[in-house]
Amino acid sequence: MRALSGAIVGINEQEVANENGEGTHIEGSLVTTNQDVDRVEISWDGFKLRNYAGQEVFYADPDTGDLNITGAITATSGAIGGWTIDTNSLHSGANTSYVGLNSDSTNAYALWAGDESPEKTENGVTTYAHFSVTKSGQLRATDAIIEGAITATSF
Repeated sequence: MRALSGAIVGINEQEVANENGEGTHIEGSLVTTNQDVDRVEISWDGFKLRNYAGQEVFYADPDTGDLNITGAITATSGAIGGWTIDTNSLHSGANTSYVGLNSDSTNAYALWAGDESPEKTENGVTTYAHFSVTKSGQLRATDAIIEGAITATSF
């Protein structure tokens, strides 16, 4: 790498680049990197990443804390909007306000609400969450209001 102008301390502008002109440009509080386009930008206006076409694909707003991402997000742990992310599930709440979604092939339940477990057995007694749907489509609800037509092969 080679410096194309002065030092950061005491100088308002600096550029560091390789032999192809690809590098980092610092001007006041704005830092950009460039190859064919300015791919990374850090400034008082936020943090931005751009793809090779120059399209903004990531933006972090320093004032609001908003994060805008174009593309897929992959997470096997963490939290978002009050929901806990686990490898094969999303869940939120506690006790009777608990809601769970599960895609793990070893868990028969896809969705449940009203208890932290869709089904549990204690002292030989099995209890169920207030609402659940298994991956095979079995619906269980402790209280239901159903309106409209019902089509069934048996009751």
